[in-house]
Amino acid sequence: MLHKSIGVQAIGIFIISLLICSSASAVKITVWDQYTAPDMSPAVDKLNALFEKANPDIQIERVAMSGEDMRKVLKTALLAGEKLDVVYTEVGPGHMGLLARAGLLIDLTEVYERYGWTERVYEFPRTIATFDGKIWGIGNELEYLTTYYNKDVFQELGLEIPNSYEELIWICEKLKSKGYIPFGFASKDYWTSVHPFAVFVNLLIPKDELDEILLEKDKWDHPGLARALEIWSIEFPQKGYFSKDFQALGYNDGNMLFYTEKAPMRLTGTWLLGDIMENVKTFEPSSFLFPQIKKDIPVRVPMVCGSGYCVPKATLYPEECFKYLDFLLSDEAGKIWIEEAKLVPPFPVSLEGLELAPLQKDVIRSLFEIDGGHFIDIYSTARWWNELCSLMQGIYAGKETVDGTINKLNRIWKEEREKGLLRSR
Repeated sequence: MLHKSIGVQAIGIFIISLLICSSASAVKITVWDQYTAPDMSPAVDKLNALFEKANPDIQIERVAMSGEDMRKVLKTALLAGEKLDVVYTEVGPGHMGLLARAGLLIDLTEVYERYGWTERVYEFPRTIATFDGKIWGIGNELEYLTTYYNKDVFQELGLEIPNSYEELIWICEKLKSKGYIPFGFASKDYWTSVHPFAVFVNLLIPKDELDEILLEKDKWDHPGLARALEIWSIEFPQKGYFSKDFQALGYNDGNMLFYTEKAPMRLTGTWLLGDIMENVKTFEPSSFLFPQIKKDIPVRVPMVCGSGYCVPKATLYPEECFKYLDFLLSDEAGKIWIEEAKLVPPFPVSLEGLELAPLQKDVIRSLFEIDGGHFIDIYSTARWWNELCSLMQGIYAGKETVDGTINKLNRIWKEEREKGLLRSR
């Protein structure tokens, strides 16, 4: 018995030693992401755990932060030589494009071919992560701008989903007459204004002309720009379609106006889907696309990827990083992205057998039926985008005019175009 006991102990010690050695020899890759929402963060932790289980020689060290914090620290960290292996950041020319052109990222064009991502990943997430003919990242979180609405209030008041701009205005007036705030809009967080602006730009400027502005021209010379600014920044506030204190309210305050049934409509992105499912308990939420404004311009819905994965050039473990990204594009990961993180990944995933709420199914199915328009963020530089946000705040406050805003935006657009910082065909 003594010899047997000693033998068992020896085997146990040997196994523990192997585990310690295995852990010590595992490659550790550091991943920065922006999945801080209550539904997203646990889902990403689960994905990382599954990857580590399937790849015991690779460990994930995850650092999650807000998109705003990422914008502040990422480029500085990379320039300072901080060890980062995978980064989930915004995909516009003023973010991922800027890092790529600064020589801070690995060109993934060949990696796409090697892993079969070219066939697996939708064209749009590839295109927006492409700069100067090379693919630098993988866009994730397919999103579009939609109008969430309180279905119970609409039914109670006999309202139907609007099929025209005139019908929408009639609905707003009807809601006002019943004591509601038509739209739960809040502008204190300056970036929130750009999203409605993108909706109206796509509804007021024909596709070919908007393509030309975004990809070729050195100025915005279409009258639709002025009209887009006028509708949301001047007319809607003046007509009382927002709360009186909307300029003092943050993005989450605007959401609360919708959740608490004070505002039956909320124009925002599908990234809010998880929050709506978590917070709305007293009514049935649904959604509709903002209706056509001009009869000769069909409805085109601004689409975007929440952000995108890229690999810093300074990583010591590029192959391990590629392996991690490949896992995030797997069927196993796809179901977790949709069912638990409540977002749409950049590749096809069957909805068969997934437990999804009706609103979630509608949002996902609509994504593949809509005529995708341009999300202005991913075509502009950070400088132009920040100026637009600031100027729209000025229009709300009566400190800026529409004509003055357009002149200032065009001056910056021209300068950025001349510097080669904007996207081109």
